[in-house]
Amino acid sequence: MLSAFRSSVARRACVLWCILACAAALGCGDRAGATLARLLQARDLTTELSLALTDAVTAANRAVMAEADDKAKKFAQDAEHETDAVERDRARLTKLLQGLDYTDELKLLDTFKASFARYRELDREVLQLAVESSNLKAQKLSFGLAAQAVDAMRAALARAADAAAAPSGGCWQLRALLWKAAADVRELQSLEPPHIAAAEDAVMTGLEQRMTALETSARTALQEANPVSAGTATAQAELGVAQTELERFLAVHREILALSRRNSNVHSLELALGQHRLLALECQGTLRALAEELQKRGFRATR
Repeated sequence: MLSAFRSSVARRACVLWCILACAAALGCGDRAGATLARLLQARDLTTELSLALTDAVTAANRAVMAEADDKAKKFAQDAEHETDAVERDRARLTKLLQGLDYTDELKLLDTFKASFARYRELDREVLQLAVESSNLKAQKLSFGLAAQAVDAMRAALARAADAAAAPSGGCWQLRALLWKAAADVRELQSLEPPHIAAAEDAVMTGLEQRMTALETSARTALQEANPVSAGTATAQAELGVAQTELERFLAVHREILALSRRNSNVHSLELALGQHRLLALECQGTLRALAEELQKRGFRATR
């Protein structure tokens, strides 16, 4: 929609230039015609500035909300391209207004320049955090490698429990310890998503404390199951598999917590909905004021 609107602005500019050329050919004053041409160009550039800024904000928001790394990078590049366009248009508009000697409009454009500089500095931080995607990476690991290790561990524990239940070597104590370890690890795994989504360090710390307690409980259950399983070769072998898978899960789990602690997606979203949005609105407000001032000039510029 914005690209179509930009095309209409360009077509309107071409029409206006044709009108001015005709006016000059019919004998209108060269100075008045040139002044009007610069005024009309300044109006169009102000519109282009506003459109480019809107596109930049939209692309940045898409980068923040992207559900994949490649999409976040693509939208971040789009946002940087649009902010470059804003800066180019601002520089061109500054020269136009200086040539027209529009003091009030230049003051508004200087205000926009200062606001946009702050916006762009924050925009770089937002985009860097969005592209880092630490929360998305943690989520991918949690539902990928971590879940696979937990499933493999639980399967091994189930096989060990079945072996313990066999008539040749049944042991209710061993089965109870195995199911305790399985339940502890499953609960530990279930705490990863809320940790990834948490915005506050205190919440994450509380979840980590519970995770540590569950890890200790699971390890203790498996350690106590070792001597009990000594009389059942199959159960003991499966218990060894379960312990290996537990260590594999915990290694991935620690990586998940480190990524989650970075909280780049959460922080980028907070900035995008807060300071980033407010600065964009401030910039757009100044551009609207500038457009209104240019509109007031009207055809008085030709007199």
